[in-house]
Amino acid sequence: MNNTNNAGNGGGEHRIDRYVLHEHMSLHSPTEQFDGYRQFPTELWRGHDDVLDRAVSIRLIRKDDSRLNRVLGAARAAALVDDRRLLRILDVMDVPGSDGEPARTAIVSEWAHGQHLADRLSGGGL
Repeated sequence: MNNTNNAGNGGGEHRIDRYVLHEHMSLHSPTEQFDGYRQFPTELWRGHDDVLDRAVSIRLIRKDDSRLNRVLGAARAAALVDDRRLLRILDVMDVPGSDGEPARTAIVSEWAHGQHLADRLSGGGL
């Protein structure tokens, strides 16, 4: 992953500001296709907030994706909700492009600790 700051760590650690990106969880391709709209895959990372010492999820969406304003609006609305049943939005930040990679927006939220449903079901059900 480019678009990260590897300064001072030998280039082996992916970072976005205070967040360390540990594991690339998914690349979500858009299911809706509209003529004239620019839609690109979004990435989900499991990460760590070095300042507050907690696990986070980091969703990356390209700045030139036509869905960005809607996604940011949803993130702002979700950040206003105070319900422990929902993951909180913790941060939104711009990630500059580099080395041919496009600029992106990172949406940081709480990490949901748990087990994949497929793993749970393969062990004999719920």
